[in-house]
Amino acid sequence: MRVSQREIDKITIEFFDSQGVAITKSMERKIETTFFKEDFPRCAPSDVGSISFPSRVREYYVDEFLNHVKGQVFEEDKVPFCIVPGSNYTRKTKLGALSTHAPKVVIDYAMAETGVLLPDLLGQLGIETVVLNSSIRNSPPRQEERISMRKQLADVVKALGADLGVQIGRNGEQMTLVDEAGQIIRGELLLATVADIILRDKPGRSIVVPVNASSVIERIASRYGCKVVRCKASETEIGSTTAKLEEAVLGGSANGCFIFPEFQNGYDAMFAVGQVLEHLTYQGRTLQQAVAELPPLYYQVDSVHCPWERKGRVMRLLVEKHQDRPMELLDGVKIQTRPDHWILVLPDAVEPLVHVYADGSNLQNTSADLNEYTQLVRYLQKA
Repeated sequence: MRVSQREIDKITIEFFDSQGVAITKSMERKIETTFFKEDFPRCAPSDVGSISFPSRVREYYVDEFLNHVKGQVFEEDKVPFCIVPGSNYTRKTKLGALSTHAPKVVIDYAMAETGVLLPDLLGQLGIETVVLNSSIRNSPPRQEERISMRKQLADVVKALGADLGVQIGRNGEQMTLVDEAGQIIRGELLLATVADIILRDKPGRSIVVPVNASSVIERIASRYGCKVVRCKASETEIGSTTAKLEEAVLGGSANGCFIFPEFQNGYDAMFAVGQVLEHLTYQGRTLQQAVAELPPLYYQVDSVHCPWERKGRVMRLLVEKHQDRPMELLDGVKIQTRPDHWILVLPDAVEPLVHVYADGSNLQNTSADLNEYTQLVRYLQKA
C-alpha cells in the first residue's frame, strides 16, 4: 500500500506474485470484480492470516546492491589503499585504465524516504554526493513543487561542477537526470539515454519498452546487436514481460521507471542511478556526451478528451478507416503513416482521455501527423 503517484490524495493497493512481479491488469480486474461483488466465502476469525515484516531488509538490499555493482565495473581493492578515498572498490575503464576521479553527484530526494539509504550506498562506492530536499514529510510534493525542485537541481549541478544530478521519486521507483551542463533529462530522452548507456556494455541482450516508446530505441539497440521487445503501455506489463524474458537486461518507460532483472523484478531508481554511474565510468563518457551521441529523436504527444462510452467507437472507426495501411493492435491502434513514421492512438485506462503519440524521422512530418490524428479523434467522436 502506498500513496498514488497520479493522485496524491488516494492510496494505491498493489499485489505481487511469488517472484515479486506486479500482477497483470487482467488479474487486477478479476480481483476487483470478486471484491466488489463480494463473491467469496468468509473465513473464521481463527483463519485470518498475519502480516510479517522481514528483518534486516536494509542490510540485505545494501549487500545485493554492492554485489551487483562490483561485479561489473568496480573491482575489490587488493591493495592497502583505495584509488578513491573512502571506497572499497577500484574503478576500471573499458580500456583497462584506473579511474582516479571520484564522481560528484547532486541528489534531490524530493522529501522522500530514499534519502535514508542512497547516500550510504554511493558513499561506499566512493561517490561524492550533495543532497537536496532530504527532510522527510508526510505529504509528497505536488507537481509544481517537483518542477521547481528540478530547476533548483539543475542550477546546483552547474554551480558545483558536478558530474550529474538526479531527482528520485517519492516511492524510490522513478528518476529524472540532469547532466553537467544543467540539461534536465526526462521522458523519452531519459529512456533513450539509459538504454544507450546500458546496452552499450550488454551486446546481444534485450530491452523491454512499452508500445508507445519512441522508435529511437530500435535504432539504439541495432548499434549493439540488441533486441527490442514491446509490450502493452502499463508499468505492470513492462515488469511482467521483463521478468519472463531470460535475455532481458533492462525494462523501462518514459515515466523514468527502470527494471534491472539481474538485480530484482521491481522498479528501482536507486539501483538505476548506480548503474548509470558505473557504466558511464566504465565507458569513459560523461552524461552530456551520452545524450549528444544519441540518434535524432522526433516524438510528440497530445491528449484528447473522450467520454468513456465513445472510446470503443473511436478505436473501431480508426481500424476500419486504415485497413490499407500497416497497423499494429498490441495496445491501442498503431498506424504507419509513412516510412519511418507512426501514430499510436491509445485510450487512457483511468481518465476520459485518448492519447495520441507521434514518432518519426523529422520534426515537420511528426508534427503534421500529430495534428491530423488529434483532429481525427475529435471528429470520430461525433461521427
